[in-house]
Formats: sequence, C-alpha cells, structure tokens
Amino acid sequence: MSVSLFYYSAPTKISKASSSDRMRCNVYDWIQTMKTYFVTRHPATIDLIKSFNIDIHHWLTHVESIDMFEPGDTVLGTLPIHLVVELTEKNVNYYHFSLDIPSYLRGRELSYLQLIECSPRLEKYEVLRSDCIFLNRK
Repeated sequence: MSVSLFYYSAPTKISKASSSDRMRCNVYDWIQTMKTYFVTRHPATIDLIKSFNIDIHHWLTHVESIDMFEPGDTVLGTLPIHLVVELTEKNVNYYHFSLDIPSYLRGRELSYLQLIECSPRLEKYEVLRSDCIFLNRK
C-alpha cells in the first residue's frame, strides 16, 4: 500500500508534503497506532455498544496493566478511579460508560432493554490525584 507523506502546516490542518518539507510523518501509521478499547464483562453492554456502530478495535473483560495502552488511545468502559488517574497521566482518553440504575436493578446482570432504560452514555473524564493517605497499621 502506498501512503503519501504529510506534514502539519497548522495545528488543525494536514497538508500534502513535498520532498523539501522538513516536518514529515506517515499519517497513516500515526493514525493506525491510536486504538479504541472497550472494557466490560457484560454481554448486554457489548450488544448495546455494537448497536451504535462505534469503531472498537479491542474488547477487553478487564485491564491487566495500563502499559497496554499508548498515548492517544481511547478507553471506554467502567474502570476504577485509580486506573482512570493512570490513563489521564499517560494521555489516554477515557470515556466512562454511565447508567442511571434504579435501586431495584442494582446488583443484577442487566439485559439490553434494561440498559436502554437506564440512559446509557459515554462521558469523558480526566482525573487527577491530589493526595494519598496510606491506611496500613504498621
């Protein structure tokens, strides 16, 4: 596959490069390195997200290590806040899969239709840690 070289002529504009341009990059390779991950262990959530035709590169049931993500990647799902802090520090985009779950549905595996009733949405978060208090007894 032949891919043209591009350079950035302005922060929001990509222009075709000539052989004399100094700042070159293979934009195709750059774009291909940014991946979108969805983290869930719930089958109905997977079905819901797939119904919106969101381009997900990798489906994960859990995050083993933040090292698996690169700056510029996007992670969607419901992660613990300390992992969201690490994603923010690594310049990985995080969108939280949020639901308004009524008390009678909490603690249950929700169906596709129940998810729809709970106002599903993806909300972007950037979280910073401001302090840490260790609670060990030593």
